[in-house]
Amino acid sequence: MNKSIIAIGLLLVVSSCKKETFEVSPENVHIINSSFTKENYELKVILPEAYDVNKTYPVAYLLDGYYHFNDVANILKEHDSFQVILVGVFYEEYPFSLNNLAAIEELREIDLTYPIHSSSDGTEIGGGGLLFYDFLKEELIPLIEQNYSVDHNNRALMGHSLSAYFCLFQMFKFREDPLFSNVIALSPSLWWSNLEIIEMEQVADDANANLPFSLYLGIGEQEGVEANALLDELDERIINHNYSNLNYLKERYSGGHLHSAKSGFHSGLKFIFQ
Repeated sequence: MNKSIIAIGLLLVVSSCKKETFEVSPENVHIINSSFTKENYELKVILPEAYDVNKTYPVAYLLDGYYHFNDVANILKEHDSFQVILVGVFYEEYPFSLNNLAAIEELREIDLTYPIHSSSDGTEIGGGGLLFYDFLKEELIPLIEQNYSVDHNNRALMGHSLSAYFCLFQMFKFREDPLFSNVIALSPSLWWSNLEIIEMEQVADDANANLPFSLYLGIGEQEGVEANALLDELDERIINHNYSNLNYLKERYSGGHLHSAKSGFHSGLKFIFQ
């Protein structure tokens, strides 16, 4: 399922143009010039309506803010009982537009993947995921936790497509000392680097690993036979390997790769926070 990432992005633009923009107050917009990835990131933060500095709140870190921030922000607004702080991650130098789309997609491909993927023509792409993980660990999370009243032990990482791949990659890679106790991974790009995630899951099973996570996997029923088959294989492995301390749910919902994400984020947030 090695889809053209640019083609996916173009379709997402069409979808995104129909969404109502969710306004964020200036004091809840932050810029990080990462010393790890050498990129500049814009963070947009949405607080629960009844936010109280004397309480602590779980935080949902949403990758691919361009594509899904408005939907997730509105889901949380409609379901304020979740009481979650939302942090959307954007590229500060590339406001969302058709002119910037190619640059955004190239940066996603670098940041959200590891290891490098060799295509059929020998081209090598991506592979910057470990540096992006360092950005999350050393720069993004500290900034949020210094400025907001958060539950340090209740972080969620959320992603779709390539960013869902990253969610799973970091979960398996850093399972012994995880940054995030909750993972929502929708339509993950499991094809990346010759099924790297499938191999990482097998390594975890061989090591009799403990997976101390709440994990939600989702995919649209119209995303194609290969994508659904790969996620079904990962699902079967996870169930059969019966990991200790893993709270797990996989769902298939109506729609294709692009338009099913909203349903998936809604279900994932409900699974983890309700």
